Amino acid sequence: MSGAFTLLAQGSAHATLTLMQASKERSYYLDSVRGSDENDGRDPQHPLRTIGALNAARPASGDRVLLRGGHVFSGTLELRGSASATEDGGMCVGSYGDGRATLYAGPADGVVLQGIGGLTLENLEIVGCGRNAGSDGTGITAVDCSDLSIHDVIVRGFRVAGIAIRGGSDIRVERVTAHHNGAAGIQVNRGNDIARRIVIRDCLVHDNAGDPKRLDNHSGNGIVVGGLDECLIEYCRAWNNGYDMPRTGNGPVGIWGYAAHRLTIQYCISHDNKTSPGGMDGGGFDFDGGVTESVLQYNLSYNNHGSGYLLCQYPGAERWQHNRCRFNISINDGRTNHHAGIHFWAGDEGISDAEVSNNLVVNDRHAVTATHDIPGLVMRHNILVSEDSVISGPLSTTVFEGNHLWSRRDAGVFENGPTLLHDLKSWQESGGDESATGGDPRVVLPPMLADLPTDPRELVRMPWGRLGADSQLRGKAAGRDRGAEHGEHDSQDLYGNAFGALCSPGVDQAAKP
Repeated sequence: MSGAFTLLAQGSAHATLTLMQASKERSYYLDSVRGSDENDGRDPQHPLRTIGALNAARPASGDRVLLRGGHVFSGTLELRGSASATEDGGMCVGSYGDGRATLYAGPADGVVLQGIGGLTLENLEIVGCGRNAGSDGTGITAVDCSDLSIHDVIVRGFRVAGIAIRGGSDIRVERVTAHHNGAAGIQVNRGNDIARRIVIRDCLVHDNAGDPKRLDNHSGNGIVVGGLDECLIEYCRAWNNGYDMPRTGNGPVGIWGYAAHRLTIQYCISHDNKTSPGGMDGGGFDFDGGVTESVLQYNLSYNNHGSGYLLCQYPGAERWQHNRCRFNISINDGRTNHHAGIHFWAGDEGISDAEVSNNLVVNDRHAVTATHDIPGLVMRHNILVSEDSVISGPLSTTVFEGNHLWSRRDAGVFENGPTLLHDLKSWQESGGDESATGGDPRVVLPPMLADLPTDPRELVRMPWGRLGADSQLRGKAAGRDRGAEHGEHDSQDLYGNAFGALCSPGVDQAAKP
């Protein structure tokens, strides 16, 4: 699936720009200092002055809208209709001259796109008056659009979201920074129909603290997607979101999905995300209610209020099944909630069939916690390191294969209510992991959390999480190329090493030295 998305994301925007350059385009120039709304705006010498005049001109497919870099324009840019990427090549909205233009929306929305096809929105800064200072808007709202590219944009200061995608298809959000918004940095959900073929790549979302008016549900998410089929989120970073959610109850997460089919979240970093005092969640990553046929892989989570990886089903959700969580790292997550790197929660029936494999969890409480048993759950070849009991919860039907467990305080390997199994032998005799190993796994860990990478593109090169040269876990277990069963022909570990017949627990498949 990721290969198909790569072709889409790399090809569409460049093809659109090439078509525009070859077409008989019209250009609308805006200059907030020298412009005049008496001009036609068709060249830099006769620019328009205001967003209102631009809206009245009703740019169409094949047109370019160019705002003077370094200038501030007030108002809401509205593009509605059925413009499409035909022979005209779609529409482009961006900046010209030096730097980015700023669109100041005050309390309203910044950009509203309704039923637009073939549009590129780029190189702008879109600013609201602040989530606690009167904003009731969203930075960019795209409703039922298609072949849409939003890239190299900064969005901040909106109560609802930085970017909100509702329905539509073939939409790419790339190199966007969304910060100091309310409900979310970037969110996707259904419009008139579900959203299809969405790519979110190389985006930064931080300090999206919470929506002061949303008192009945979570807010303060980094990236949250739902109501969709086929979505790829990769090379994104989410941090310090959710700290001012104005309620207790279900809370925000750094990067997550719900009601999603074929969602892939990979090569992302989510750290230091939070929730309100007394609020739930606040974790790194989450496959929530109604997620199916999806994968969390090659991610790093650390120092979040909630668990690094939450797999859960909320009440009333559609079925949750056939999901995978593999080759991820969690370090000291669950600071206030879940108290673990991986957490399972079932608020309703309909959650089943998950594979959690080759992850590395290091935690000063538990490695894995659960509130409910999950039918069809398989935990295979994980390295789980804790201070308290390694696994805590009623995972009585879970299939455990080839995991490595170590409680550094020798506080037990498996705990379920009053039952505590102190050592591997006791757990194995009770039906636990017959091929489990124990002791120090000799994993290379950073001296401080601050030494962990913050650039997702550096994950494959970082020294952390790898098995030390003296680790006895290298090539310890019989490998299963689960990726091939799911149509993946390049099954590999976090660092690009092939996943072969002999495998190691954890994220590192380097050969024995």
